[in-house]
Amino acid sequence: MLKSEFELAVSELVRDNDSVLTGNEMQAAIDAMLQKYSVDNPKQVVIDVSGAEVYEIEVPVNWHPNFSSVLTAEYPIGQKPRAFVNCSVYETPTGPSLEFDTELNGNVRLTYTVMHTLDETGCTIPFSHEVACVNYATAYLCDHLSVYYANEENSNFVADSVDHASKTQKYKGLAKGLRAQYEELVTTPLEDKAAGQVATWPKRRRMF
Repeated sequence: MLKSEFELAVSELVRDNDSVLTGNEMQAAIDAMLQKYSVDNPKQVVIDVSGAEVYEIEVPVNWHPNFSSVLTAEYPIGQKPRAFVNCSVYETPTGPSLEFDTELNGNVRLTYTVMHTLDETGCTIPFSHEVACVNYATAYLCDHLSVYYANEENSNFVADSVDHASKTQKYKGLAKGLRAQYEELVTTPLEDKAAGQVATWPKRRRMF
């Protein structure tokens, strides 16, 4: 899904008939969604980096400070069973680096996390979670619209005030429902989903 397609899907859900929302607010909704989803389901990257008699290397170029973390560091690569070494982030005045508890003399295979991205060149959100992320971004905008109409309830016209109160509750309810759908699709463990389902077994056919 491209960013323009994502924005269209959000717009169709939010139905901002009064054109309250702006492009800046849509971008803020996307940014909030990417931050939330990256925390709930960070993108994992695997790369091989080399080190020659060193305990410390630079972080990868796509490393996100204050977000990325190392999941595993396989060294030496290819052993059976797999061999792993401890790797930690070491903060320096010039930025973070990766420090190992053993000297590197060859390639080390790093698995680490980065934030998801969404732009006109592509999207790193899995297809199975695209709808959930659309829901979360829409919920963000519904929250904004709920606050907007709540502030407009002090209108001098009674009819307008009633209409704005109705829209306030409408968007508040939409935001709550959409956010719950996101949580169900993304953060609810599979075993919990299975526990909430009731299986129906076909009746046995009588043999006589």
